[in-house]
Amino acid sequence: MTFRQNLQVAFSALMANKLRSLLTMLGIIIGVAAVVSLVSIGEGVQNAISAEIEGAGSNVVAVLPGADFRQASGSDAFTLDDVEAIEDNIDHMLGVAPQYASVGQVTYEDSTIVASVIGTSDQVVDVLTINMELGTFFTQTDNDNAERVVIIDSNAAEDLFGQLNPVGRSLRINGIRFEVKGVSESIGSSMMPNRSSSVYVPINTAYRTLFGAKTSGGTNNPVTAITLSAATSDDIDQVRNDVEDLMRDRYDIGLNEEDTFTVISQDDLLDIVGQVTDILTIFLSAVAAISLIVGGIGIMNISLVSVTERTREIGLRKAVGAKYHHIVGQFLIETIVLSTLGGIIGIIVSTLAAFAINQTGLISAYITPQSVLLGVGFSVLVGVFFGLYPATRAARLHPIEALRYE
Repeated sequence: MTFRQNLQVAFSALMANKLRSLLTMLGIIIGVAAVVSLVSIGEGVQNAISAEIEGAGSNVVAVLPGADFRQASGSDAFTLDDVEAIEDNIDHMLGVAPQYASVGQVTYEDSTIVASVIGTSDQVVDVLTINMELGTFFTQTDNDNAERVVIIDSNAAEDLFGQLNPVGRSLRINGIRFEVKGVSESIGSSMMPNRSSSVYVPINTAYRTLFGAKTSGGTNNPVTAITLSAATSDDIDQVRNDVEDLMRDRYDIGLNEEDTFTVISQDDLLDIVGQVTDILTIFLSAVAAISLIVGGIGIMNISLVSVTERTREIGLRKAVGAKYHHIVGQFLIETIVLSTLGGIIGIIVSTLAAFAINQTGLISAYITPQSVLLGVGFSVLVGVFFGLYPATRAARLHPIEALRYE
């Protein structure tokens, strides 16, 4: 029999037992749909996080306390002295901004939210490319005079003020009155339904009114992070290396000693995000692939039943000259057709699932050509692997014994 004839026989066998074929394919459908959906969600998460990182400003380099990026939150802070040293000694840099971040309760009349309260300088608007929707960002004069002004992001503005224009109105941060000077675009609103809110205040104001510190020249006050912007993308590596050398000198870190800080760029963050999401996607896909194995076992089971039911047919074919590879090819094609059809239906299901996820607006899912090929490839491999044993068992039947089978 030719390949085309084998295909026709395979489809005829499937159509002769529609319900059995559908139930057999169910494991493959669920497995492929789960794998492709999880890969598409992983791709969507990675794209969304990458977009947020890239949108936080071009050519940004961050200096964080701690020898490792993931340990930074629990490490000793820098001081404004370090910020001034970077500003005075590092070339090829557009600006540098200190940040002292905490969590605070922000209240306007009867509305209260919990937000990230970030004390910083006016340079942060250029370093992180903060776009203003209403009003203006605070100035260096506001910082020098420790004015009680605040910039709120659009999430905070919506949650606290609704349709009102917040500019010029007063709110309270941890019970202390501040005047809203502007509203900035939010960062991270596309990532989660429970959107985080951020408010920015002059860092000197934050020290005096919110963080319980006194400013005597500003040199000893702590900062939790230092962000700076390289002049061009070509300068990022040079700026990072210069900052590392400067900080090692300032903290007397020996040549063979581990750094007590981390200097990280956007590319570093994107690499970390890519690694984390890739590992998570692979792990979840491996878990989902268990249903593919279950589906493959189902295909093998039904194929063995089919071999038993068609024993006389196999004996007749061998009696009229069918070779070993003819019988193997016939049954193997049937299992591959069954699993591939299940894979195609699974891809359709995952596409509909991705569309439904995108409609919720909570997160984006991207069906890529690679994930489609992955789904089809898995289903074909399952058909080959789990169909090989029934096919070879059928091909080994002795024609005389097969013809005697009742």
